[in-house]
Amino acid sequence: MIEYQPYSDDTEFTVPSYPNRENESDETLRARLLYQSRKRGISENCIILSTFFAEQGPGLSRKVLDQFDVLINTVDSDWDLYYWITGKDAPLPLTITRC
Repeated sequence: MIEYQPYSDDTEFTVPSYPNRENESDETLRARLLYQSRKRGISENCIILSTFFAEQGPGLSRKVLDQFDVLINTVDSDWDLYYWITGKDAPLPLTITRC
């Protein structure tokens, strides 16, 4: 369950932790990740991530699928993800909190 915390003021907010879907089957996980990789905030990421996942997703291990899930669902900015994927910026400093 995602727990939301109230705003402390008008300029700050709390991002909820990403839920751990422990009972999700591999088939459901792959279908969800394929959909989510197609429905990104910017078209560039949609194309890159959905093409990658369509080609590589079926052969990825559960551990890698979980890492891909966290990567595409916890990055604050789609532009940060895009610049990292295309090599225009340093790797993202991911601090991931799962329920």
